[in-house]
Amino acid sequence: MGSDELTVAEEGQQAETRDLVREAGVTVACYDHGAYGKLKVVAQTVTGLTLVARVEQPAGDFLSIPLDENQNHVADAWEKDTEVFDQNLDANWEGTLDPAYEGQALEGDGISLYEKYRGFLVLTPDGEEAHERPSPRLKYLFIRNPDRLLREVFRSEDGFAESYPSASKCEVRYISSMGWTGPGAFKDKKRIVNFNCSEDKHVVDQHALYVTVNPSKNPFYSDEWIKLGKSLGSTREAEQTQAFGTTYPDRTAPSAFLDHWRPASTFQVEIFASNITNRVFQTVRYHTSADCPAPCDATGLDAWTCAYIGAFPFSFRTKYTIAFCATTSHELGHATGLNHHDPADGDAKDADLANCIMRYYGHAEFGRNVGDRFELMARGHNPSFFCRKSFNCWGQLQITDKTGCLRRLRARDGAGHARAPDCVDESGHAAGPGGDAIVGLRRSRLAGHG
Repeated sequence: MGSDELTVAEEGQQAETRDLVREAGVTVACYDHGAYGKLKVVAQTVTGLTLVARVEQPAGDFLSIPLDENQNHVADAWEKDTEVFDQNLDANWEGTLDPAYEGQALEGDGISLYEKYRGFLVLTPDGEEAHERPSPRLKYLFIRNPDRLLREVFRSEDGFAESYPSASKCEVRYISSMGWTGPGAFKDKKRIVNFNCSEDKHVVDQHALYVTVNPSKNPFYSDEWIKLGKSLGSTREAEQTQAFGTTYPDRTAPSAFLDHWRPASTFQVEIFASNITNRVFQTVRYHTSADCPAPCDATGLDAWTCAYIGAFPFSFRTKYTIAFCATTSHELGHATGLNHHDPADGDAKDADLANCIMRYYGHAEFGRNVGDRFELMARGHNPSFFCRKSFNCWGQLQITDKTGCLRRLRARDGAGHARAPDCVDESGHAAGPGGDAIVGLRRSRLAGHG
């Protein structure tokens, strides 16, 4: 914006006056949160000399806008605010500095320093879009959850302990349809959140996770995933499932991604709400069987169980929220590099492993107790963490889609990780849309989450 003394050129990159002045002012505005530029001042004296203004600190013949001493195109003020200024980081640095992530497989989250400074449009708790500059010290996982249920339960008093943000220490940000390239396959450049950045400040196309909630009482596998499978030559039709949740692989992603899952190789995460409701019902039914009036056949036990749940709706909602969050966190764990324990439902007596989110759990782990039918005392707010010994789920977590990191991880871990199955499906079997081998995950009893 020019002043009375200056005339701004049509392209907006230059302002000048031909009058003799001692000083002049101009307002510089931008259209991008990551904009940067250089301000140079050239003056011509009445005697014909051309003078170039000098900046004292940092020394030079231009002034960076915003102030940027190391010329990484990131404002020094923001770097100071986020306590990384003394690190002298490059624009395409992709890492984390918070010690809370110590021991996790990979340091970064796929978002470069410049991209975090430039910021993202994320959803506020009331569903409005707002601009946010993520902290360069923390890890961020982006999620597209159209029904917005996930945010509500993860932030709830009953669900926070089992939530993925609490267990992984990663920040979760929810995006609208404008915050990514849309749902779909890797080959079509879908699910990317940092899609609008120049290559020299961009580390990798980082993908958001597409999480949906299926409320059907008789759910089938995702229509979108089946459609993808058919496009790859699969003849598999949709199948009804008893799973609590399913993580669908994107078979169009490079094989390196599928060797160890991460957001880029996750086509979709689907949570089956009615199956979780049934899981809570079965828990109450198991304990109620010790109190069912004789003769107690299956029909009578079901009726007695329904009556008990009806008498304690608050406890039912609490248990459902815990189970929903644990299930979703389990699936997000798959989408960020984690496999099941082996055996999946083992370690029930090991406190350091029993409450790991990636372990299957079941109500039969406790004796029947009519005084704790929802297991709110025996199990409490669990499972609630990623284990750090034996299977070391914590040490396998990876948010970033940066492929170079995968090679370092594999070199460090050797052959310790099995190839990811076609579909990590807690119903007891897995389906491959691309015609690959089917990997089964059988359950001997009702799994607690999946």
